[in-house]
Amino acid sequence: MAQSLDRPLLALSFLAGDVTAGTGRFNVAQGAPATLVGIAASLGNLPAEQVVQYGGYDSAFYFLAAVALAGTVLFMAFMPETAAHALANADGRPRPGRGPAG
Repeated sequence: MAQSLDRPLLALSFLAGDVTAGTGRFNVAQGAPATLVGIAASLGNLPAEQVVQYGGYDSAFYFLAAVALAGTVLFMAFMPETAAHALANADGRPRPGRGPAG
């Protein structure tokens, strides 16, 4: 189980580094979501167990897939772009007030 969390937490570290560059808040930006991932991994079995009892294993799979899809859609809708090359003007300079540094 712990090995399956390695890649998302590694990606979260890179994302936290991009978002908090120069602010001194990297540890908080990395620790808070990692804590939430741990809590979700611990508590996610409870609703899945209830769904299995009332609807079977197929229903539990579809329920958890819907939760994951909802999280993905929310992330894609509300997470701003953090890549420096995507935030640059045509001349290559960063846009003022945009991205991690501003």
